[in-house]
Amino acid sequence: KITFPISTDDLTNLIEKEAEDLDLYADLSTYGDTVEGVTEFRIGQKPTIKISKNLTETPIYINRYRSTLAHEYGHLHLHR
Repeated sequence: KITFPISTDDLTNLIEKEAEDLDLYADLSTYGDTVEGVTEFRIGQKPTIKISKNLTETPIYINRYRSTLAHEYGHLHLHR
């Protein structure tokens, strides 16, 4: 059961249930300096989600980290 506000652990658990993989320590520099999360879709497979390790490892970015998790979960859930 999920209660509100949704915890960071609940957000990651939601993603892990629906995604093939969740990488919380991704190097996303190949996508550009402003990309903090990516959802990759592949035909016949569950999507993979990557979150910039900068968000995961930097405590002052906790709100940005959580909003990025929620954003990528939106892609995962709505575009499946």
